[in-house]
Amino acid sequence: MLSFLLRVFVGVLFFTLPGFAQEPSATQCLLWGPAYQLAADTVEWSMLVGSGQSCVRGLRSAFVTLDTIKLVTPPKGGQVVLEGPAFVYKADPDFHGEDSFAVLVSGKQNRVAGSSTIRVLVSVK
Repeated sequence: MLSFLLRVFVGVLFFTLPGFAQEPSATQCLLWGPAYQLAADTVEWSMLVGSGQSCVRGLRSAFVTLDTIKLVTPPKGGQVVLEGPAFVYKADPDFHGEDSFAVLVSGKQNRVAGSSTIRVLVSVK
């Protein structure tokens, strides 16, 4: 419930604050979602990005040492490049709509080994 309320709050905040555009620009993207736990869990993150634009997201988290990051499900309406402890999603210039991809992270949290899958749901405007 808290995750849903946070998504609603961020959405309302983004679209109602003066100075924010209704569509993502070349210099902005929105990405939100819960933290992964490296406990064989799957989390869903949501991303809003403009057609032809890129979005960068770091994958580090508090008390986490990442060993590997792997793209397990590629997107259909863009490309994902893994760069160090981050990914870059770039939407195809002629693509509008919904896209998704999944990244598997593994490492240690508080010295306990584990892995998580991060499923990113992308809305390309």
